[in-house]
Amino acid sequence: MHLIRLLITGTDILNGEGIITKRPNEHDLLMGVRNGVYSFDEVFELTNEFQEKFEEAAKNTKLPDKPDMAKIEGLLFSLYS
Repeated sequence: MHLIRLLITGTDILNGEGIITKRPNEHDLLMGVRNGVYSFDEVFELTNEFQEKFEEAAKNTKLPDKPDMAKIEGLLFSLYS
């Protein structure tokens, strides 16, 4: 369940949608995986589908290849001072 949730969240981030913590659209799916509604084969199929979506989002993301360390340091400095 957590792997699928992380793939969905990672895809959202790569698509510029930010971090979405409430997952009402995927809630039943994720709970079904957690509660054993799906077989191992079905879970692996689902994981592969979400992995493909994640990889496609990674290819097309507008996020930079490297983080802006100066901005990160500035943010950290402002948080701790």
